[in-house]
Amino acid sequence: MTWLKGSAIALAGAVGLGVAGLAAWEPFFAHAAAAPAAPRTYAAEIIRDDYGVPHIYGDTDPDVAFGVAVAHAEDDFFTLQDVIAMSRGRYGAIAGEDGAKVDFVYHLIDARGTAAREFPKLPRETRALLEAYAGPQPLCQPTSRRDQAGGSLPGEWRGYRGGLCAASAVLLRA
Repeated sequence: MTWLKGSAIALAGAVGLGVAGLAAWEPFFAHAAAAPAAPRTYAAEIIRDDYGVPHIYGDTDPDVAFGVAVAHAEDDFFTLQDVIAMSRGRYGAIAGEDGAKVDFVYHLIDARGTAAREFPKLPRETRALLEAYAGPQPLCQPTSRRDQAGGSLPGEWRGYRGGLCAASAVLLRA
């Protein structure tokens, strides 16, 4: 019986040491990260014709890419919402079992890891376009029941209560 008591005390001590070691582990290996760069400001003019087709103008290609993102969010936000959830491996929260299949493949092929490895290899101009489109979130998004219930959207995207944010022409700044 005393060996059982001694074993329990030894096990409790080992668990306590393990917890203390894990709690102290991070400070030994953590290092200061560089401050993130200031976010770039994009400006695009979106003019819709009589058929609602957006014509997007900007001083630079990244400005136009940002305008395309805003027009995309205005015109087809629900598809954009699905793609965002897919790109984060969270489509199952929106689409149920079929979405979980997409999430499984996403994690199986390590899509995020591949993107992180390959993105820096892209030409600087291409990265600038992609960052302008995906970087700053578009300024206006509709709220659906899916974003409230499923939590599929980033926090800053929740709570919008309007529809389109541009009637015919609007100057947008991130």
